[in-house]
Amino acid sequence: MRVVVAVALACLVGACGMPNAPTALAPDGPPTTAVTTTTRAATFPQSPYRYVTSGTGTVVVKARTANGNERQFFWLNGSPAVSDSTSCAEWRSGTGLAQQGAAFRITDVAGVVRGLTITRNIWARAFWMFNFHWWDTSIPGVYKPFHSTNLTRYLRRAVTYPLWFCARVTGREIQFVVWKAGTRRPAWGSTTQGGSSRIPPAFGSTPGMTGWYVGHVPDGSSVVFDRLAVDGVAARTTSGLDSVHL
Repeated sequence: MRVVVAVALACLVGACGMPNAPTALAPDGPPTTAVTTTTRAATFPQSPYRYVTSGTGTVVVKARTANGNERQFFWLNGSPAVSDSTSCAEWRSGTGLAQQGAAFRITDVAGVVRGLTITRNIWARAFWMFNFHWWDTSIPGVYKPFHSTNLTRYLRRAVTYPLWFCARVTGREIQFVVWKAGTRRPAWGSTTQGGSSRIPPAFGSTPGMTGWYVGHVPDGSSVVFDRLAVDGVAARTTSGLDSVHL
């Protein structure tokens, strides 16, 4: 089910600290041109999640769900389909087993949703793990895990808020880095504050939208994403978001 959102919109099993300045979110190379977006009508309550946005690139995801097992991709309205991209956000807060992540090469064709994600693990409350998945709603089970990274030495076996998270896809590689409040962003390739993997050939190479992942938000609670950015450009969230339910 595809859900379209405006200012108010409406685990994954096995599946950031404040930088010194906003420019710490920028990926390698110069920023790209901001995406042109348009505002569309909200469709909530058809979606189990409601998105409330602000012009600062903040998204508050509020849950109204019966089973607590909902999962969604969301992205800037009007985002182009690309193969290589970077997705960043500050995971400002969350409740219980709420799960955050980044999503790449998102497509929604004839009711079949596909994409790549890196997400914080919630299974067995092992929040120091980060999981890599590819998604295809036409296959049994919907998603396939293909890698995981253990950052227990850095995250100390506890859910951490706030946490900065940047991930990117370049060709056949997908990688991420995380950092805590008051610390500097690590370099791409860090093995103590990040991880990487090759994208499985089974996923293919079709371009798609770049955005974020949210899931397992307890009913009546919320998750806050702050300072969202794609390819170094701050997200203009008040212009609208698109979302798809998995």
